[in-house]
Amino acid sequence: MRWLVTTLVPILAVVYAHKDPSTPQEIEVQRALQAAAYHCAPAIEQYTAARKHNWAQKVLAGRPSLPGFDQLFASGTYDTPGITGGKEQALMGCTPIEETRIQNNSCVLTPVVTEGPYYHKEGHPIRQNIAELQDGLLLLLDIGVIDVETCKPLPNVLVDIWQANATGHYAGHPDPAPHLINEQPQVGGKRSGLLSAFPRTQFEETFLRGAWPTDGNGVAQFTTIFPGYYTGRATHVHAKVFPSWQVLPNGTFTSDHLAHVGQFFFDDDINLRIDNMHPYILNPIRTTRGRTRNWRDSLNIFEDSHGPEGNYNPVFNLELLGGVLSQGLIGYITMMAAGALALRTLVQGLQFIAQPVHPTFFPYPIAPTVHAARVSLVYQANARAATATTGARINWGTYIIGYLIMTWGGTFWTHRLLDLAPPMLYSLTPYIIYISTHMALTLLTTLIPALLTAPVLAALDTVLFPLDALVRVGAITAATSLLSSTPPHLQSSPLTHLLIGALASAGGGLTASTLSTWSASWVLSTPPVLRAPTLSAFIWGSMDVWGGALVAGVCGTLSGHQAFWAVQEVVGAVLRGDGGRFGKGEVWMGEVQAGAVAAGVLGVCFGMRALRNYWWVSWTAVKMSKGVKARVK
Repeated sequence: MRWLVTTLVPILAVVYAHKDPSTPQEIEVQRALQAAAYHCAPAIEQYTAARKHNWAQKVLAGRPSLPGFDQLFASGTYDTPGITGGKEQALMGCTPIEETRIQNNSCVLTPVVTEGPYYHKEGHPIRQNIAELQDGLLLLLDIGVIDVETCKPLPNVLVDIWQANATGHYAGHPDPAPHLINEQPQVGGKRSGLLSAFPRTQFEETFLRGAWPTDGNGVAQFTTIFPGYYTGRATHVHAKVFPSWQVLPNGTFTSDHLAHVGQFFFDDDINLRIDNMHPYILNPIRTTRGRTRNWRDSLNIFEDSHGPEGNYNPVFNLELLGGVLSQGLIGYITMMAAGALALRTLVQGLQFIAQPVHPTFFPYPIAPTVHAARVSLVYQANARAATATTGARINWGTYIIGYLIMTWGGTFWTHRLLDLAPPMLYSLTPYIIYISTHMALTLLTTLIPALLTAPVLAALDTVLFPLDALVRVGAITAATSLLSSTPPHLQSSPLTHLLIGALASAGGGLTASTLSTWSASWVLSTPPVLRAPTLSAFIWGSMDVWGGALVAGVCGTLSGHQAFWAVQEVVGAVLRGDGGRFGKGEVWMGEVQAGAVAAGVLGVCFGMRALRNYWWVSWTAVKMSKGVKARVK
């Protein structure tokens, strides 16, 4: 069972990254994550103790007073974690630190909970000091990120945090909607005490929001203030972890790869003391509704964060920065995130092919450009073979139109099936990408004819099959996303999804081969895939068709699309066992991550096809030839 847990946890950590655990199935998945993280608890206790030890030693090494920001976050503040000393040392007079006692509730934060209504997908600055001009008690955060698979720190992952200010407001959301000014908190139920979310009206505000990458020891450090509270929620800090991201020109970031989302809390005792400090006494609900205690936190976020046996602690481990509370606090906590290198690599691949080839000279995405290049080489090879067979040369008009049919056939048929206008009817971009790429490669192959020989094409297919899989998955997911604008009966039909996936993947090749668009005279004929002499040849020859359908099915099942709830029920029954972790109608994985898994599956299929078509037959022939020679001797 251990191997299954350690295998599934990295996937589950991504599966529920966008979910609010509002159903029993979701909560079970959340608890399964915590149970799987249990084996890392000793390592995390040691990791946290080492961070505390190193921080305290820095303070004692000639800086007994409160260090400045530059000193606190100077290079080398945290050395490679290691434990020395006895069971307990009072390294700072008022802050005894236990270093070697192993606990199972050592600030292991594994819950994957709601991101809340106040997250801004764009606009979080990359910075360590997120306080700006907000007044409040100084709070330094030391957030460690551990790989749940290896129990080792994860360097260079982006930790993104956001929180309320001292009076309970988030940047950009100062007031309730006009029609909800007099709204009263909900009474009873999981949302007890909550008000509707305040809308975002101040788009320029960024206080108490920021992100910073972890260092070589898997630690991200922030300067902020102790957060305030608002109706219905315990005092908390939100956090996300992004394994990959892109920096924007304005100093913020964007990312489609979310590995973890969670919330941190504070002990009620410290909350109550800080309530009596300025400016927290100015909280508008302090004397009316008051603070929500941790145990009464709405949505059961705090309660469920402790795991099935209550062995996990989502509360910051706090230490005084000086001798008294008013000098500030430093909080330690460790998050469990999934390294999942293979999945991360595929996700990064999908993100990469969505970027422009060159921002100035060719500002068009890599994916359609690669598709245009791949089809161009195949089309030219077929055209050369057809010319060699018939002796009839293809004219330029037929050469370009035939190529466009081969590249755009899938797009045309999917849009036609859904009664939508294909993009080439209202945009010049597809013509620029495909015709320019085709003509450039035509010139190149004219200068270097060897590029169209069978060995070169076989080598390209063998080496570039992962890229081919990524590009096809991008096209298939784009095509199936069109179903959201179709009637409900099409959206809920798995057959429609599979058909769209198959057409998006193979529609162009099937159309071109049926019409022989690479020849001088087009002739309607039976598609080659249907002329396969054996069942085995048909299966291998039709891989582009059923592979596209497979991708649509995998993506739909993992992302929880209603068309594949029946599939989820069957697969969930196999995976669930006695844990109840995969529920029907649940989002098992985000769309990007689901696409990455589908690309992995399709890539394996394409790799096997390349091996069979180009190398297995040759290797078998060589082996048989050696056998014949041996028998002759």
